[in-house]
Amino acid sequence: NLEQRAGRAGRVREGYCFHMCSRARMARLPEHATPEILRTPLHELALTIKLLRLGEVATFLSKALEPPPANVVQEAVVLLREMEALDENHVLTPLGAILARLPIEPRLGRMLILGCIFNCADALCTIAASTCFPEPFITQSDRRRLGWVHKNLAGQRFSDHVALLMAYQGWEEASMSDEGERAEINYCDAKSLSLQTLRMTAEAKYQLRELLLGCGFPEGCVAPRPLSPNGHDPILDMVVALLPLGLYPNVCVHKDKRKVWTMGDRMALIHKSSVNCSNQDLTFPSPFFVFGEKLRTRAVAAKQMTMVAPMHLLLFGSRTLISQEGIVKLDDWIQLRLPFKSACLIGGLRRALDALLCQVASNPMAMVDMNELDSSILRLVATLAGNVAGQQIQENLGTYKSTSGEAAAVDFRGGYQGRGYRSGYRPRYARFGRGRGGYGGDGGNYSGGYQGYGGGRGGYQGGYGGQQQRFQPY
Repeated sequence: NLEQRAGRAGRVREGYCFHMCSRARMARLPEHATPEILRTPLHELALTIKLLRLGEVATFLSKALEPPPANVVQEAVVLLREMEALDENHVLTPLGAILARLPIEPRLGRMLILGCIFNCADALCTIAASTCFPEPFITQSDRRRLGWVHKNLAGQRFSDHVALLMAYQGWEEASMSDEGERAEINYCDAKSLSLQTLRMTAEAKYQLRELLLGCGFPEGCVAPRPLSPNGHDPILDMVVALLPLGLYPNVCVHKDKRKVWTMGDRMALIHKSSVNCSNQDLTFPSPFFVFGEKLRTRAVAAKQMTMVAPMHLLLFGSRTLISQEGIVKLDDWIQLRLPFKSACLIGGLRRALDALLCQVASNPMAMVDMNELDSSILRLVATLAGNVAGQQIQENLGTYKSTSGEAAAVDFRGGYQGRGYRSGYRPRYARFGRGRGGYGGDGGNYSGGYQGYGGGRGGYQGGYGGQQQRFQPY
């Protein structure tokens, strides 16, 4: 790449080409950069291959000049099957067809479709569109930290994404005023925002919105809705709750000051450009965060962070859940104290929500007239997504524990503190989620998901106190 840049400059006239790196680093650089197909996830590319009907993913990619490893291709296919984008015969499902048409990462696309179901797609389209551009916040070059004018946009949410949404909402209101462009410029100057970045985000957002409407979703589900970062806002609660679905596996746990633990027990720092960045020892209402990306400079830092509740991770922020002796383990990493009965109900609710997602993808206009069962599922999820969801599920203290052995007590009503933790449970356990098999135990059983790399669809059946309720995927 460096030689190519020098060659392009030389087409104009002879001269010198300066590269922004040291001679020592330049000497260590490989002759050629690693091809993108070998260093990026392949599930988005696999969806495109299926959409264009180019055959099996592994067969098509094997024809590349430098084909990716077979295990990486297989992981991409398995992930798409877990997302219900491919069926057991590796054929594109209606959900997969929608995801393939959206120019964003499939997980973000899945988040947008659920946003349509919960009537908060407009805000999620803004967040998804913003991933293509730099953040609109203008900071001092010598500090790179956000000012209070930026942090105040997040209100009480401890969220960079909420700060972005409020900045965009304010700019949108200014652009629709009678003063027009002058109001836009005055607003951006007052809030230290980049007008150009906001306009580019708006163009990308409207493109996503039109694609969703073209897929058949009702216009009402993508209509703009006013948001408030202070106090109770059910729409914003749902937006924050769905973020783990789109940003997974970018989940981290706050340790102290700027330090966080990411998946795999790797240490990182809160990026200086985050509203949550502080050199003081802050105590957040919840220690759990999702983030947009990690950057490596002098240290690894997490950018675009949003605080989420434990219930948000249980519903949307994990691939597997394991319940054992009143402890629920998320992806063999995060552990939360939760009664077995509640864990079973959450597992069944996740499966029912997946079935509803596939049903809506097959017929988006079905959202206009949902039956009572589907409506009750949506009301329940919306209730659990609220700020007091943890209190409704468990009134006493919960426990978070990472695989490193370090633990923290999590009060679902707010606040946490570090404490010792001893584990040593070996009784029978229950396993449930989107993966292999299901769970069985006190009060119910669950059969569903994929058995190995194949298998059929199942339902959730629970029977507590002699009553039985069944959610059967379509």
